[in-house]
Amino acid sequence: MLAHGVLARAYAATGKYDLAMAESERALEINPSDAEVLRARAAVLLWTGRIEESIATAEIASRLNPNIGPEAALNLGIAYLLSGRYADAVRLLETVRARFPAYPLLDLPLAAAYAEMGRKTEAREALEEGRRKNPHLDAASFGTRFQDPVLQQRLAASLRGAGLN
Repeated sequence: MLAHGVLARAYAATGKYDLAMAESERALEINPSDAEVLRARAAVLLWTGRIEESIATAEIASRLNPNIGPEAALNLGIAYLLSGRYADAVRLLETVRARFPAYPLLDLPLAAAYAEMGRKTEAREALEEGRRKNPHLDAASFGTRFQDPVLQQRLAASLRGAGLN
């Protein structure tokens, strides 16, 4: 089981989504309660455009293990943002950003979610914090792991709405 889980996470991280899904299925057949494998699967579902499935899978993982790391929170935050669940994105990303203040990418979807909610001041502040951590961030390069360019464009539009060029 451990090997399938490790492979699922490795394949997900390198963009080999078909292999990641296959390995996550094998791992979950052995242990359907493996939160980290579920989070890897949720990432694959996100990047392949299956947003609602990604959210459902990530939420199951969070019930099994509520200690979510910054990468998994980034993925779920983006999924919430793309599904229009802005308040959920804000709640998650604020919480995880407080636990991992140096992680540079949480600020961007947080800024976008704030902007979508009309909270322009908070969007600007989150964006400034993200730029402080990584001054080279831009809307066009964020979300490049999406297989569907329309999803990347939707994310980039939300980021531009927050002020990211």
